[in-house]
Amino acid sequence: MFPNFFALGRVLSSRLGLAYPIPYNLANEHLSLVDVQVITTLESFLSLKKDWNDLVHESGMDSVFFRHEWFVCCWRRLEQNCDPWILIVRKQNAIIAVAPLVIRKITLRGLPARAVGFLENPDTPIADIIIRENEPIGLEGIIDALVKNGHRWDLMLLQKMTGESKAISGLETVAKKNGLYFSSEPSGQRWMVKDAGTWESYLNGKSARFRKTLRNVINRLEKLGTVSVEHHTHPDDLDRVLADAFTVSGKSWKTKLGLAITNQRSVEEFFRSFSSLAMEEGWLDLWVLKVDGNPVSMEYDLVYNGKVWALRSDFDETMKNYSPGAYLNYFIAKHFLETGLLEYDMGLGANEYKLRWANHFCPVTECHIYNSTIYGRSLFFLEERLIPAIRSIRQALRSVVGAGESKKLSDG
Repeated sequence: MFPNFFALGRVLSSRLGLAYPIPYNLANEHLSLVDVQVITTLESFLSLKKDWNDLVHESGMDSVFFRHEWFVCCWRRLEQNCDPWILIVRKQNAIIAVAPLVIRKITLRGLPARAVGFLENPDTPIADIIIRENEPIGLEGIIDALVKNGHRWDLMLLQKMTGESKAISGLETVAKKNGLYFSSEPSGQRWMVKDAGTWESYLNGKSARFRKTLRNVINRLEKLGTVSVEHHTHPDDLDRVLADAFTVSGKSWKTKLGLAITNQRSVEEFFRSFSSLAMEEGWLDLWVLKVDGNPVSMEYDLVYNGKVWALRSDFDETMKNYSPGAYLNYFIAKHFLETGLLEYDMGLGANEYKLRWANHFCPVTECHIYNSTIYGRSLFFLEERLIPAIRSIRQALRSVVGAGESKKLSDG
């Protein structure tokens, strides 16, 4: 009698901490209600603009970063090692879900892997799968397409998903149901000014030290010369305004790390092309602080649906002792609160200036889905089981060594 390899695999997998994959049922009657289209060319993607944006509105995820126009700009500035892979789920010819994805070759712990991630660029603040309200079958259609195309990928790295995402819990349920390994972990927080009331009430709610520091910043900078704050939404000379903003970025501390707008031509071209579109649509909100006519600080914002998104905030590093960024923050926050905008999102990362100004934060989550292939399972075991175990052992050893050193010191 031959051994039951299926049962044996289940036992070994459980011993190794692996959830043994459920055999995928291709005859899922539930999914017969939907069709999944795979888009891999820009020409095909461009034809989806109206239906795509209608879905964004109907999904309750009405953000500029989920709109078709944003993804077109991202697509045109993609890195060479990325292949667009857009999954469109239709029900009765209407789009009910979209997954804006790319496939790229990466190295994970020294091993080659084909990773599926979101179609984005470095300045994309949030990302997600877009699903029409009350249509969870859309998510099932996307996972179904992933399973059927399992030969194309090894793992999914879905980054920049906010804690408010409706897709995260559904992804875990549907992925495991179809034999895929799922994990998620917090990857940071987005800091913002939200529901802060009037400018006066917001400022009065800050500490006396905060208000005193702000007055000192204003007084110190204004002693340098003629200070002006330019606020551009529909500039006649957009190229000049962008040149001022890029000049500041090129003089910021980010330049040495290769993170300035001017460090990469593709990033600069993205901002130029998207700025023209954003200005036409009424989304652009660009601030430049000047001293004696020279730009020393800037912030590139988008305003959409009552919310402000700060994509870039830079200052001239040679002026850091005068806090030009804090000076500009004052004008920006005051303006947005006085005009009644609902939320001012300063972005991911616990930068000192964000912690000073923010009164709210939103957690950001990263989801990992591993293929049920042998290689996919191996990557899951390596990344989600072996590496954490090694870290735990190292931490335990450090604790033991630390305790030993402390004992030696106490014994004298």
